[in-house]
Amino acid sequence: MHTLSFIVLLVMAGNAEAASDGFSKEKCPSGVSIVGAGPPKGLERHCARSNGQKDGPEAIWYPNKRVKEHGYWREGQKTGLWESWYENGEHKSSCEFQSGREDGLCQTWFPTGSLQNSANFRGGL
Repeated sequence: MHTLSFIVLLVMAGNAEAASDGFSKEKCPSGVSIVGAGPPKGLERHCARSNGQKDGPEAIWYPNKRVKEHGYWREGQKTGLWESWYENGEHKSSCEFQSGREDGLCQTWFPTGSLQNSANFRGGL
């Protein structure tokens, strides 16, 4: 699954500041364009259709160039694994999505790195 390769790329970077181009292996779907830029030129990069609908990978960075959030959009809805981090680099959240709703394991962590919550969802419930 292409979402997994995108995630592995960023996780292997250890949420590193080096993840300036989270799109190097992940491409936008056919007919979709890259919008924005990763560090050092920008702090948000995603794929979007001409009508503005997101479709493909998205990555957002903090000003310190650490990854803030990344995931994948399919026709304007979150799909697959979405992850976020605190500015200090600690994992903030990890959640599976299907058709824009939580669907699977969702976890959140405190800024110190301790697990805060873990729950399994089906269709957002």
